[in-house]
Amino acid sequence: GGATAPEALSSAALEAARLRAVRSLAGTFRTHCAALGVKRSCAFFENWLWSVRGEGTAASVVPALPLPEAASQAQLALARRLEHCGLSEQAARAACEALASRASALARGLDAIDGGGGG
Repeated sequence: GGATAPEALSSAALEAARLRAVRSLAGTFRTHCAALGVKRSCAFFENWLWSVRGEGTAASVVPALPLPEAASQAQLALARRLEHCGLSEQAARAACEALASRASALARGLDAIDGGGGG
């Protein structure tokens, strides 16, 4: 059987919330990683996001909003790229920490919408 109307609405609302969360994280990325340049920041964000997603789960379902670990390969690679673009090591590390913090806050919001089921 298919989903009932309330289940379908709930699912649609959750998917919309996930999309808004990823878009918000992209905005945080653009702000903190501006040194990467406007034209390439979208590609860098997508690469970073998929790298973090790949590191963060052994499950068959990849979360819409992964939570990057401080010493993850994706975070280290982003920090190196930011340093290559002229940021200090401290500023690059701070940018990565800001992304992790924002992702965590957004994930908590999604958990609240999903009733703790994860995102």
